[in-house]
Amino acid sequence: GFVSRLLVFESSEWVDFTFPTPSDPPTQLIADIRRWLEFDPPRVVNLSTVSSAPQPLIVPFAPDAKRLILDYAAENDARIRRLSGADGSALWARATEKAGKLALIHACSRQFESPQISEESMAWAIELVSYLTETLLRNARTRLADNAEEGKSNKLLQIIRDAGRIDGTRLTLFVSEKAAALVEIFPQARYNPT
Repeated sequence: GFVSRLLVFESSEWVDFTFPTPSDPPTQLIADIRRWLEFDPPRVVNLSTVSSAPQPLIVPFAPDAKRLILDYAAENDARIRRLSGADGSALWARATEKAGKLALIHACSRQFESPQISEESMAWAIELVSYLTETLLRNARTRLADNAEEGKSNKLLQIIRDAGRIDGTRLTLFVSEKAAALVEIFPQARYNPT
């Protein structure tokens, strides 16, 4: 259950460490942070001083946003039933919840005074959560293995995927360029280009 709660962001490139150039933060950012620090709605209370039930601030869904999250929930429920315990079904179990939380953050950052989860916020959150979940599943399928042989097969398939489409004229060049990696994966393999 822990991994399904995560939002895993992966960079496609490694960026070398550097010290950032000092600069003043934008004035709008300072104003937004100050507004959040001073935010003290009358209906929300500090739980340590509560003598009665708290009354949280409820951020409503716009009708189109509510339809989007209900459709997404139904889609994920169907996907989980279809996968029924197979690889990945657990990761989709929390996708709707994560999308709702991201949409809430997105809405509150855009409409501070009277936030409402808009269709735009909900669509953005669903797209992001779906992309991150699909990417995590794809990476798990291609990079994780149950045993050493499966790991070797995954490495070979990744070499082929990285090379892209190979036609007959490029095959010899590809194999000769990748021969060392292939022999590392399959020590019994020997490449003779003639």
